[in-house]
Amino acid sequence: MARHRYSEIKTEFVRRELRRTRWKNRDYIHTLMLVEDLYAQGGPKHWPEGMGLRAISQRYPMAVHAIRSELIDGKVLSDEELRAWLAERRREEERRRKEWEEEHRRRREQEREDERLDREEWLQAGGLP
Repeated sequence: MARHRYSEIKTEFVRRELRRTRWKNRDYIHTLMLVEDLYAQGGPKHWPEGMGLRAISQRYPMAVHAIRSELIDGKVLSDEELRAWLAERRREEERRRKEWEEEHRRRREQEREDERLDREEWLQAGGLP
């Protein structure tokens, strides 16, 4: 197993997280260091790297956003800015979920109406019920 060089952490966010993380939970920091390495090279270069980053982003969205902001945009985000970003992300996800549910409900209603009209036409054409 390769050694992790904690002195080579690239972002202020990961340094802050390291100070908040116990040794037994060090895998979290290792994951964040991997994200740093991916963004430091300009982003994922291969499909597996992209899929790995996507999985990490789903599990730790705020951390990936913070690391990307520092390494790509050059902006260190405060804890307050990160909490605000996460709250906005959650509101947006909820809005999209509600839109999807409404669209799904409309489609089901339309399918039921189409089937009702098809049956009615079937019966008018002499088909058996």
